[in-house]
Parts: sequence; structure tokens; C-alpha cells
Amino acid sequence: MRTYGQYCPLARASEILASRWTPLVIRNLMFGADTFSAIASGVPQMSRSMLVTRLDELERAGVISAVPKPRGRGRRYLLTEAGRDLATVVTALSEWGERWVEIGPAHTDPGFALWAWCRVQLDRAALPTGRVVTTGRRCGSSTEGASHPPPGVRSRRPRVAQVHGAAREDPLLDQL
Repeated sequence: MRTYGQYCPLARASEILASRWTPLVIRNLMFGADTFSAIASGVPQMSRSMLVTRLDELERAGVISAVPKPRGRGRRYLLTEAGRDLATVVTALSEWGERWVEIGPAHTDPGFALWAWCRVQLDRAALPTGRVVTTGRRCGSSTEGASHPPPGVRSRRPRVAQVHGAAREDPLLDQL
């Protein structure tokens, strides 16, 4: 890890948190992603080797802990107390981005949007136990024949700012 060589809390924190992809990895952990594959799904353009590097750096810095899975291979990645304490930082950065940064169609990734929705807003406890198949249509086309959730299935509303600034509520706080 590169260092600024300064006796300054902001410089030291930036050495850990200001690397490319790191805030997004932390966001994914706050959304409940706790396996390598789940974290990687939330950063589809990040290389696997870079994700390995970032997870190792965060573990060495005490932001996450990596524990072996109870069954099978691999590890679970969990936020430590220091990592959970970053919720206000990530939320503030998201709110700043919502206010000051332009987000347009070039920044749209439908795969990420679906991943984030399933991680943050979907109330999994309300889903039916059996397999359910749904269909949908592209925006602008007829909704005739589109499926709707079964009765009783609902989306959870997060509490401050969605991932790319669509809502004013914060899903990160719900995860802590």
C-alpha cells in the first residue's frame, strides 16, 4: 500500500480508503455481500485480481475480517467495528455525489442495478418458498402480460440515499 508519509489522520485514512474500487467494495459489504462472488457481482468491471488485492488491504487495515466458510471452500468477508463505522462516510460520499456529480445513461449498468435492488430493497423473507418465474418487458413497451409479485411480497424501503442517488433514504444504515 502506498503512503503519503504524513502525520495526518486524513492522509492515513486516504491511504486505506481512497484507492480505486475500495469505497465500492465497502459499500457492497455494507449491503450484505459477504462472499468473494457476491462482492464481485456488485463491481462487475473490477478485475478479480484487483478485488483480491483490495480485500487483502482492507483486512490488513482492520476494516474487514476474513473467516473460513463453515462448509466448503472460500471465506466470508465481514466488516469489523472499524468497517461498520464507515457507514456515515460512505453515506456522506454518496450524498455528495448525488448533489454534485452528473449521473447519466453512460453510467447505467442494468446488471448492477438489479444486483443492488436484490441486495438492498428486496425483502427476501416475504418471498414464496417455491420457485417463481416472472417476465417483464423493456421500458417503453407494453406491460401487458408482465408478472407482478405474489400477494404479500413487498420491497423494503431503505433509510437515506440509494446507490446512484435515486432515493433520499439510506440502505447502509439498515444493514448495520
